[in-house]
Amino acid sequence: MPRYFFHIDEGRHHTDTVGVELAGLEAARREALKIIGELMIDNALGDIWSGGEWVMTVADETARELFTIRLSTSQRNGAGSA
Repeated sequence: MPRYFFHIDEGRHHTDTVGVELAGLEAARREALKIIGELMIDNALGDIWSGGEWVMTVADETARELFTIRLSTSQRNGAGSA
């Protein structure tokens, strides 16, 4: 099975040096969304609600970038913390 690497940049670049063996590209897409969801729930994306941007780039075992997911937020006036 091919190995996929999930690199994260949230102001600092975190290189995935271990990767995950998955059945193919669709499985890598699902894994990327799963990782993002877990990081959001655990608030490990840092303070994304302050208008920052967070990027995950997924690469194959030859270091070829396959796709990128970008998350960003913008807060509207009057929508401060409750």
